[in-house]
Amino acid sequence: MDKLTLIKSKIAHIFNEDVYLYNIDFITRDSMYILEIQIDRYSNPVDLDLCSEISMKISDILDEIDVISEDYYLEVCSAGAEKEIRNEKELEQAKGKYVYVKLHQPSNGIDEILGTLEDITDDEILIIHFIKGVRKKAKILKENVKYISHAVKV
Repeated sequence: MDKLTLIKSKIAHIFNEDVYLYNIDFITRDSMYILEIQIDRYSNPVDLDLCSEISMKISDILDEIDVISEDYYLEVCSAGAEKEIRNEKELEQAKGKYVYVKLHQPSNGIDEILGTLEDITDDEILIIHFIKGVRKKAKILKENVKYISHAVKV
């Protein structure tokens, strides 16, 4: 079992139905090792208090299991406002939210769409978007979705 898998298994009990581990990675930034743990929450945005609380719990576990031999920094952070939507549960949570969709095959000459995720079926997603100020509906087969993420309206 590699370090990240072991750490993931040891910290799993910290999370619940609302707060979850989005990603874990061991990275190098400016010759410093960083254990980056990205978290997310279904009910509300992740805030500094939550990151701090989770960081303290994880830090205690890391001290106990001592699996990283290098000097490193622990960074617990939000997965971010424009995080990738990776599974059905995250897709359901994104319903009603603004998203970015990149398609495998263009549909009506469009290979990417920014809009509101209006509906989800077993096979399709429905995106409400605007072209030149006109409201449009795009039904997209899930199998044609190359990438989907949350997006920020500007």
